[in-house]
Amino acid sequence: MKSMLGFHLVDMEIQLQKTCLAATRICKLQ
Repeated sequence: MKSMLGFHLVDMEIQLQKTCLAATRICKLQ
C-alpha cells in the first residue's frame, strides 16, 4: 500500500511537470 501511494505521488509530480512544460511552451508562443 505504501509503495503504491509513493508511486501515485511520483506519477502526479510527473504529470504536473509535463503540464508546467506545456504551459511554458504556450506562454513562449504567445
